[in-house]
Amino acid sequence: MSPSPNDDVRLLHASFRRIRGGFAVAFYDRFLASDARIAALFAHTDFRRQQELLVHGVLMLLDFSAGTTMGAMAMQRLADMHVRIGVHGWMYDRWTECLLAVVAELDPAADDHLLTLWRGAMTGATERMLALVPHKP
Repeated sequence: MSPSPNDDVRLLHASFRRIRGGFAVAFYDRFLASDARIAALFAHTDFRRQQELLVHGVLMLLDFSAGTTMGAMAMQRLADMHVRIGVHGWMYDRWTECLLAVVAELDPAADDHLLTLWRGAMTGATERMLALVPHKP
């Protein structure tokens, strides 16, 4: 018997619980270092608040991948907000790659299967945000 989508969502939530404590700091260290244009978007950012928003956002993306109503509603809000602050479409791929690298680094249970689940969930959610609101290339 193959795992159900709910099993996959449970694995992702368990993974996020394991890494949540150090996730936001490690993520932003990696993400900001990945491109000067990304770092420039965060030049005047309150990172304590931004880290809280990141954790909340990842949980909403996981909810979206689980098919929840709350997750679906969050997609529009997240998409609108990211366009307003100047996020370009290519940045979503960079965001996903940085997230996967941090999961691989921090989650002792990270294996190819878990990272594939993370990639699928985050790519599906970010593609939805790109479809909802046009972003600059």
